[in-house]
Amino acid sequence: MRKVTTSTLPPASPAPANLLNARGPAFGSMAIELVAALVRWRQARAVGRQRRRAMAQLEGLTDLELRDIGVSRSAIYWVVNHGSRRDS
Repeated sequence: MRKVTTSTLPPASPAPANLLNARGPAFGSMAIELVAALVRWRQARAVGRQRRRAMAQLEGLTDLELRDIGVSRSAIYWVVNHGSRRDS
């Protein structure tokens, strides 16, 4: 096995003072895009949770209660995801 000494290692480059400037403007732009994508993903998950909660609440109602609010059991998915026809 070969012994590694400091003479066989390449010289170390100095650490950059500002990481974003050292990597160039493209790195900063990619970082901003990544953060924006993560924010959109988090918002989409929140909307999905809200819709699932609304569906569960509507599915828990009786047919009479659903009829009182003008929704049939088969239309629960549509109402939660698209709104009622009266909303448009």
